Amino acid sequence: MPWGAGGPWRFSARVMGWVNRSCAGLLAVLALGVGLYRRSEGAAA
Repeated sequence: MPWGAGGPWRFSARVMGWVNRSCAGLLAVLALGVGLYRRSEGAAA
């Protein structure tokens, strides 16, 4: 293995952390969009 001790695992952990943060941000934006849409729909009705 060309990496140092725990090299690929450290990289993998960093990537997983980035993916988790991206997923959390995406879900937050989606929830916010759905909430605004439903509120505007309710106000129109």
